[in-house]
Amino acid sequence: MIKKTSTKVLLGLMLLVSTFSLGGQFAPADVYARETCVTARECQEQAREARSNIAAIQEQEDELNESLSEVQGELEAYRADIAELESSIAELTTEITDLQESITAGRTELEATEERIEELRGEVAERLRLVQSMGHQPNSLFVILSESENLTDLVLTVRFFSEVANADAEFMDELIELEERQTELIDALYEQADELATAQEGLEADQSELEIAQANLLEQETALRDELYTLNQDRMTEEEALAVAEAMEAARSASDAPPVGPSGTTGSGNGGTPSNSGMIRPIASGRVSSEFGMRTLNGRTGHHAGVDLVTPGNPTAPILAVADGVVRVAQWHDSLGWYIIVEHNIDGQRVDTLYAHLSAMSVGVGAQVSQGQIIGNMGNTGHSFGAHLHFEVHPGGWGWGRSVNPRNWVNFPASW
Repeated sequence: MIKKTSTKVLLGLMLLVSTFSLGGQFAPADVYARETCVTARECQEQAREARSNIAAIQEQEDELNESLSEVQGELEAYRADIAELESSIAELTTEITDLQESITAGRTELEATEERIEELRGEVAERLRLVQSMGHQPNSLFVILSESENLTDLVLTVRFFSEVANADAEFMDELIELEERQTELIDALYEQADELATAQEGLEADQSELEIAQANLLEQETALRDELYTLNQDRMTEEEALAVAEAMEAARSASDAPPVGPSGTTGSGNGGTPSNSGMIRPIASGRVSSEFGMRTLNGRTGHHAGVDLVTPGNPTAPILAVADGVVRVAQWHDSLGWYIIVEHNIDGQRVDTLYAHLSAMSVGVGAQVSQGQIIGNMGNTGHSFGAHLHFEVHPGGWGWGRSVNPRNWVNFPASW
């Protein structure tokens, strides 16, 4: 099964311990990548659900691992059979080679036998012709006597005819034996050819069976590993969700949940006259306490991604939606504190605005808000050094490091 390392620490560092200081900003790459919990109760519920999902996935993984072990056991046993079969195939191949050599030798012997048979048949035919020529004489004794000049010649002639008769008998005996051997060789060659064909068919059948069985087992093993990989990925996702929920729960337990502000109402705030972009100011009155761009604060120099706004004498001043839109984020962050992101459509372009360090939120994710509607209250939550509103503008959609100077979108006088 695919191994993996725990993601809790890494994810916690990426999502929750990232800093959004006055000198810079570091946070998750995509705030919309995962729906996060807002309250500790929601976080606990998400954590319980993630644990339940992990347990269910683990149970499926255990079942698949058991099945995989069984298949692998069968595969090991089959590999032993394969080794035995390969040994048999090697022996069979040797037998086939021996048969082929035997057939070759038999054919050579058969050819030699057939040549000798032809030779003997020629000699026998010659003898028969001689006998036939002698058959015209009155008898053999007459021939012997007529051909003998004296007694010695007679003895020699008789001995010659005896030797010829014996040779004829030996030729006939050899001819008979060779013809019988010829028959045996032909029968043996046919039998060996049949054995060779049978052995070759058996070898091909064994090889085919081996390939099919091995392919089936490997296919089963691959399918089980694919299922385990998918489950492993699912479990990793659930463990990441659990890490997020537990870390968010810890953050919420460490911070008091914000009080719910007054219900948002259209036009209940006064953000002044809309600018050229159509946006109004996010607070009814106040001033800019810190500008967008590079700055040094508390000995640290870095990029300030928005503007800070204060309302002197009113640390919990209402926060207004700068334009009509939809709430996409309303949650806690270690550096931003309680913050809201609203998505707007400005002349056909998506523009997101961010409102951070709130003491209270009046809207939740998915809420439709109107320009000037109260969406929360100014506060001093998260990494903050006094009650203020940190305000950002993100053309094209929210993203860390993609904000622009809010003064390009909202008219901020020295004070109002």
